[in-house]
Amino acid sequence: MHRKPAPFYRHLIAEAARFAWRRKSLWVFGLFAGLLSTGGVLDITLRHFNRIERMGWAADQWIQGILPAWDSARLFQFSKNFLDPLHGRFLFGVMAVLIIAAIYLSLRSQSMLVTAVSNEYFNLKELWKKSRRHVPSLLLLNLLWKLAQLILLLLAVLPFTLFLLQNSLENALLYFGLFLILFPLAIIANTILNLAVVEAAAGGEGAFHALHAALSLFKKHWLASLELSLITFLCSLIGWSLLLLAAALFLIPSTILVTTALLTGLPFLFSFATGFCLMAYFLGFVLFFGLMVVFQYATWVLFLERATHRVLGKRIFGKMERLWQSAF
Repeated sequence: MHRKPAPFYRHLIAEAARFAWRRKSLWVFGLFAGLLSTGGVLDITLRHFNRIERMGWAADQWIQGILPAWDSARLFQFSKNFLDPLHGRFLFGVMAVLIIAAIYLSLRSQSMLVTAVSNEYFNLKELWKKSRRHVPSLLLLNLLWKLAQLILLLLAVLPFTLFLLQNSLENALLYFGLFLILFPLAIIANTILNLAVVEAAAGGEGAFHALHAALSLFKKHWLASLELSLITFLCSLIGWSLLLLAAALFLIPSTILVTTALLTGLPFLFSFATGFCLMAYFLGFVLFFGLMVVFQYATWVLFLERATHRVLGKRIFGKMERLWQSAF
């Protein structure tokens, strides 16, 4: 007897969107969590393959001895000035502290977002205190995530560089074949490690236990996981498109405001109007980024809860799988 299909994407996306919109206090933590991972899969994969193109072109120019705006003398002079004991080490130390602090805040923010979705009523102070115990496991999982991306990046950059150096049909077919293999592998790796991060923060387990649980979950619901990756990417794409449309419409009153301030001949008023418009654009994009990160994390947490449910987790909720069952 076939298991009863259980459509759930609409409810899951709607619930995640409601949570992200109502919990505006989490948008700030969404900004920090997005430094390491936005909670998406396809957007991360697309950025990953965008790096392949940039690194491929850079490697091609380096091999051919073409370094735009740089030569060995300038590079040596820059390194000498940067490593100068008076200011180079201090600048390096400040940068290192800021990077470590950003990573630490990002890890704790990931934990807070996942825990907040799992609890209907939460206190930010309590979530912040509890998030400290998840830092080691989340750090290890994020390192594994970056390592997997680096390996896939190197595997793809080498044939792409070969294609740029020797523009032949064989190299083009080689790169295209590797792309057909590496692109799905990148999506699968990002999906599994994304689930592992959510599992580690939600269950409080170690990194390897969370990774094992994510692998088991993906084996059982791999089609639904990939479908959800596509759906969240499309929702994110629609959201950013609407934001760009709103920003374009905001150009009309902002242009009128700046022009009016300019016609008054008062520099202070012009500076205030220009600064106000720029700040409005900046805050709008930054807060929306935090909103989308919270939404994507909430989506994966709700998916994990549904997929691991004792009863509901046994049902089929992959769209393609449901269509296949309905047809046959």
